[in-house]
Amino acid sequence: MAGSGNEIGELAQLHAINRVFCATQPGNDTTFSAKWKKLMGSAVPSKRREIFKTCAKWWTSSPSIEELSRATKALSMFELALMSMAPIIFTNDHWIQYLTGQPVEWIPAHHTRFLHPNTLLRLLRSDLGSFCMQQWSEVQWQGRLLDDLEALQKLDGFYPDDSSVLKLQVVEGNVVMVAGGLATRC
Repeated sequence: MAGSGNEIGELAQLHAINRVFCATQPGNDTTFSAKWKKLMGSAVPSKRREIFKTCAKWWTSSPSIEELSRATKALSMFELALMSMAPIIFTNDHWIQYLTGQPVEWIPAHHTRFLHPNTLLRLLRSDLGSFCMQQWSEVQWQGRLLDDLEALQKLDGFYPDDSSVLKLQVVEGNVVMVAGGLATRC
């Protein structure tokens, strides 16, 4: 996975944006496109660059948001990897509870669910997460996302329940990112 492109980073960022929209409107089981239109007032841009440009200011609105954004993007990549390598985890809470020893928290999403950042941290720090990190090291994957995942894996602690999930709010006509709480627990 060593390459010159940014495809993995861009995919993780798109997934992080989707996670933010789902956390912002958790009761609406609608598509990314419908959530974007409702919140942004326009259709989703057709080019990734345009989406990233529109969302760029969200990620750096404050130092605490910037830090949580970096973690969210890295954990988004880890979540996408889990979705492709072990999709049963997203339909069977027993596996997550077995691996983490904790109840499963999640963010509702269209036809699925996304795991809460603290649940993803627990999985990253489990044997499964260690296995993934080892495999990525063996294929010589390099980059900021992997560096951030390694740092998150080594850190102790978790995010506070009231400020662990990135969401959007409209303030004075502008869409801004905030940290808040949101999770459904099993």
